[in-house]
Amino acid sequence: QWFLNGAAIPGEVSATYTASLNGEYYVEITGQGGCPIESEPIFLLDGSTLESGSLVLIDLYNNTDGANWVNNGNWLTGDVNTWDGISVNGGRVTQIFLSGNNMNGNYPQSIGALSELEFFVVDNNSLTGSIPATFWDLNNLIQINLHDNEDLNWTIEAGIGTMTSLQVIRAFSTNLQGELPSDIGDAISLQELWLSDTQLSGSIPDAIGNATSLNFIELSDTQISGSLPSSIENLSSLETLYISNSQLSGEVPNQLANASALVNLNIRNNQLSGTLPDALWQLPNLEVLQVDYNSDLAVNLPANLSSLTQLTVLGISGVVPIGGPFPSEFYDLTNLTVLDAGGHSFTGTIDPAINNLTQLQGLWLFSNDLTGDFPDISSLTNLQAGSIAGNEFTFFPDVSGLSALGYFELTFNQLGFNSIIPNLGIPQLIYNPQFRRATIYDEVDPGGSLGLINPYTTAGNQHQWIRNVNDSIATTLDYSISDAST
Repeated sequence: QWFLNGAAIPGEVSATYTASLNGEYYVEITGQGGCPIESEPIFLLDGSTLESGSLVLIDLYNNTDGANWVNNGNWLTGDVNTWDGISVNGGRVTQIFLSGNNMNGNYPQSIGALSELEFFVVDNNSLTGSIPATFWDLNNLIQINLHDNEDLNWTIEAGIGTMTSLQVIRAFSTNLQGELPSDIGDAISLQELWLSDTQLSGSIPDAIGNATSLNFIELSDTQISGSLPSSIENLSSLETLYISNSQLSGEVPNQLANASALVNLNIRNNQLSGTLPDALWQLPNLEVLQVDYNSDLAVNLPANLSSLTQLTVLGISGVVPIGGPFPSEFYDLTNLTVLDAGGHSFTGTIDPAINNLTQLQGLWLFSNDLTGDFPDISSLTNLQAGSIAGNEFTFFPDVSGLSALGYFELTFNQLGFNSIIPNLGIPQLIYNPQFRRATIYDEVDPGGSLGLINPYTTAGNQHQWIRNVNDSIATTLDYSISDAST
């Protein structure tokens, strides 16, 4: 008895059968003793039995619960080039686009048989298992999207160097293990390398400088260690280099400034040391510079800082403190969306010219030695978050009218209720504790009198005057001592 897709074909009980419809066939043979035996399945696709490479699609469907995919139209029934997400050229599968398709299950180990595959896009699913080493023999691949499959276990094998057509790897938020192979530099067409939020470890191979088509590298939130290779200077097309929240160490190589196309540089929160190369500031296209939270890294602000108006993000918090007066050049960087300059022991006051930064979304000036009244910043209508914690400000304006503002930290200043109460409408206002203002000691002769003036004068405040720590003596705004005694 012959079967098609699990159903008996009426009347087809001979030893042979001429098939015409796509699908899965098998024959059930019943011997004289009455015991049935089933043959291995035979797949028919586009009028001919499937080659081993095309059988991978059946594995993919069966291994990943294809019946419950979001899009599985025509799978296992119609012509393969009509199956959702599949493209065929010359009878060979060339494209798999199944992003966000509710794929659940083990990665098919037969994937290496798709020798003509160019696009493999299966991101945002729940794929598990591992990727076979033969995957790296698919030399026609142009783009690989595996990202957001958190339980997909895999490594990048040395064979990647033979994949000379490969342009894009997007595999962030997967369980990538191991190191970058040294022959990655032989992937001469590689343009984008997205491997953040993985367990990638080891150092960046010096040979990466041979992959001269690279324009985007994202290795943040990994276990990458060692130093930045000086060969990065050869990446003349590199626009984005993100390696934050990792284990980089050593000095930032001077050669990095030779990557003249660089627009976005984020190497924050590593273990870098030495001095940031001055020439980096002069990169003509640089817009994002984030080197914050490298506690042993020294950063020298350039003399022409005020002219670097193309900067949109400047992150220098948590490096070796710069010290000195707050740099007025910051006020000229009118395209800044983020100014992150905490922990530098900057002194002086903040000028109203800070309102020049009308694009600002994040303002982080915590842990400095700034004093006086913080100016009105009602012009910063894009501001979303900030912190001036750990300074010596004595006044902060009402910013509750900034509709985008969701978080602001005011702690460890010398602010009164007139700075806090008007801002309680901010969704996350962090204001407690505050430092006491400097104590002023006055002397008065025994039997004399002295007027004590309260500096916290906001209407609605409640006051309690205390003598000798424990004696509550008055609840007035000010207090006068008469007939003084100890």
